[in-house]
Amino acid sequence: MYGNTYDIAIIGLGPAGVLFATHLDKRFKVIALDKKMPHSHNEGFHKPCGGLLAPDAQRSLSCFDLTLPKDVLMWLIDKIPDHIEISYGSACTKITREDDGFQITYIKDGKHKTIWARYIIGTDGAGSVVRRTLFKDFKIRTYLSIQQWFEDAHITPHYSCMLDPEITDSYAWGLTKDNNFIFGGAFRAYP
Repeated sequence: MYGNTYDIAIIGLGPAGVLFATHLDKRFKVIALDKKMPHSHNEGFHKPCGGLLAPDAQRSLSCFDLTLPKDVLMWLIDKIPDHIEISYGSACTKITREDDGFQITYIKDGKHKTIWARYIIGTDGAGSVVRRTLFKDFKIRTYLSIQQWFEDAHITPHYSCMLDPEITDSYAWGLTKDNNFIFGGAFRAYP
């Protein structure tokens, strides 16, 4: 067994990983690995997962005057309980299934580190190392993202998603980021 053993390892702290982490009981020893750095540790944190927020969730969160989705994610990260170990700047590179859990290798500060966890939660996005490793034969639908950036000086940030099955089986978006308004959509890529 390894020196660093956990009940649960969460790979990725986008909206799904953060929400999962906020609901874990103290009886579990948990580590969360995320390759990005939060704003409180480094100014390099620029783009969390765009994660689709359902219209009801958008309306509920808008009453807090939060920019969606970045401010929501930072707000949620602050809600992660103290008993969960968070390792920012940690890029998961390899997962090996073992009889009673998983060996996880990641790079942090230029060094390879290895931990072991009984359960692994893969919330590491579209290029998921968890999915590529554990579900090699499962083919996910692929999408092409097309978007246009327009210079925008509005003070009030904006985020909206459009769900129209006649246009795409995914969604389209309009959002402000870095003094730009971005309008785009995800469209099914057919081979």
